[in-house]
Parts: sequence; C-alpha cells; structure tokens
Amino acid sequence: LTAMSYHRHASLLPQLGELGRAYLAARAALGAAPEWLFQLPGERRPLTRHMAGWVSETLDEEGVRAPAGFVYLGHSLRSGGSSAAEAIRVPRFRGNWLGGWSQNGRTRELHYMDPSVLPSPEAYELLGWLLDG
Repeated sequence: LTAMSYHRHASLLPQLGELGRAYLAARAALGAAPEWLFQLPGERRPLTRHMAGWVSETLDEEGVRAPAGFVYLGHSLRSGGSSAAEAIRVPRFRGNWLGGWSQNGRTRELHYMDPSVLPSPEAYELLGWLLDG
C-alpha cells in the first residue's frame, strides 16, 4: 500500500496494512490459524453479539460514551462508516460494495446513513481511496 493524499489528508491505508500484518503475524505465532479473521486460536466463532462486546469494551477503555438515549453497537461501525463515506461523496456503488450491501437495495440509505454527518479529515484518511477513478 502506498501513501496517497485525499483532499490534503494523508491516507491511513499504509498504517492499517502494517497493523493488519502485525496482527496476522501475532496470531500465527499463537498456533493454527482459526477460521475467522477476528478470532484467536481456541476462541469460539465470533458472532454479532461478540462485535457489540468488542465495541463496548474498546469505547469504555477510551472513555467514549454514547449520548443520552443512544447506545453504540457493532452495527454502529457500519452506520458510521457508511455515513462518513456518504459525507465525503464516495460514489454510492462503492459504499455499497465496501459495506456488503446490495447494489439494488435501499437498506443502507434507509437505515445506515446519517445525513447530519459532515465531511471530516478522518473520513478522507480512511475512505478517501474510494474516491479514485
């Protein structure tokens, strides 16, 4: 992965690639490769409820709290990413592809996009590569 810039914001993809390689190397050092990417040797198959737990634990460690009346769940990651992509004007078909949504469905636009999300440096750093081409 090469360093690119999108709207004057450097891409995070090279750092994510390094993090991914380090994770896979550490996991391989523990023994046999499990069936799923976010599964360590000896762990049960990860389910959606596990993702909710991971999100909750990570946000707690970072001191992040949802606003009153809201809760952050695993699907919050999909909604946040989808909303950020839309905010920086990633073509809809690419956002659908990245999130695993149907190109013909409306689930993403009806349930996973928040029009109040504004463009941000972080969105360009993480998702700007989807603007190419």
